[in-house]
Amino acid sequence: MCGRYYDNHEEFWPTLFAFVYGENWRQKLQQETERLTPRWNIAPSQKARIFRHQGGEVELAEHHWGLLPVWAKDRKFAYRTFNARSETAHEKPSFRAAFKKRRCLVPAAGYYEWQKTGPKSKQAYAIELTGDRPMLFYGLWESWPGPKGDPLEEPLETFTILTTSANEATSMIHDRMPCICAVESDAATWLDVGFQDREHLRSLLSPYPAEEIAATAVSDYVNNAKHEGPKCLEPIE
Repeated sequence: MCGRYYDNHEEFWPTLFAFVYGENWRQKLQQETERLTPRWNIAPSQKARIFRHQGGEVELAEHHWGLLPVWAKDRKFAYRTFNARSETAHEKPSFRAAFKKRRCLVPAAGYYEWQKTGPKSKQAYAIELTGDRPMLFYGLWESWPGPKGDPLEEPLETFTILTTSANEATSMIHDRMPCICAVESDAATWLDVGFQDREHLRSLLSPYPAEEIAATAVSDYVNNAKHEGPKCLEPIE
């Protein structure tokens, strides 16, 4: 699973924008600079940034983490859908419509995972790519109109992060990990709403190479979703 992540490295944004926008990345980055505040402890239900295709172009948008399909009865449904299993998302009622035409990429510097160390204890780890590189999680998004018979004034924009089996670098911490985009052409394909080759899309959602993943044990300060700041990533001996 992926239940907490961070995008705190301002120096990663040029790389991310170049990855998503190609030659036009500088102009796009300049337009979004004021919105790119560091986040150290993003949790389900909170608003976070995603790249999505909307209105004929790729844009950076803010959505609530926890996908709400149009038929969801209330917002509580989102607590079950902040992650989607990549193996079945294309066919599950909650995700299949989004998998077909509302795919997104979620920028991150890394994510947190907890390893069970005892009956009532867990150790938090910060998991990042080697070589000081940012991450882009594969995701899906939806616009929720509100409960049937009581629509919202404006639809609630939501998203989920796709997960896959953990690789050898992270399986001792947890058996799942987020699906991470590694190739620029794959990012363009994933965001292309006109691309409908389901089997090709599913082939992108594989575990990231273990040799390119590093996990660091961090302070239990991050356990509280209300905590923010550098202390969330404070390593322990």
